[in-house]
Amino acid sequence: MRCRDYTCRSVGLVVASACLVAFSIKKIGDFHGYYTDRRIKWQQAFVFLQSDNCINPITRASLGSFNLCDDSERIVAKPPAMAAVYDLAADLYFQEAASLVFLDISANLHKILIVTVVMIFFVLYIMYQTYMSDISNKQLLKYHLP
Repeated sequence: MRCRDYTCRSVGLVVASACLVAFSIKKIGDFHGYYTDRRIKWQQAFVFLQSDNCINPITRASLGSFNLCDDSERIVAKPPAMAAVYDLAADLYFQEAASLVFLDISANLHKILIVTVVMIFFVLYIMYQTYMSDISNKQLLKYHLP
């Protein structure tokens, strides 16, 4: 059956728009989580830099390789919002994506199948309604006077 009007195209547009909105909401939530984590780490690093461990050069030198002042300085050098943007960009570029996608799909396979079946039935129902409407319009045109 061909799409004679914009029903099939509009269904495709609605599905694509819904996917885009869901993806955007998911990424906003991811950003918020990254920002919260980075803000907490930034505050901890800032407090650590103000402690006697980093201020006193003798204590700092005696810590040797266990000195966390350098790590704290690196964390404080980057604002939490910027670090969260970097984390989100790393997510968008799909680092280790193959394993994550496989895990997500295999863990949620039943949900994906249920949504797919419901969408297929929805599209078939709309196509059936369009087909019945076309038949009705043809019958009306058949008895229409020129």
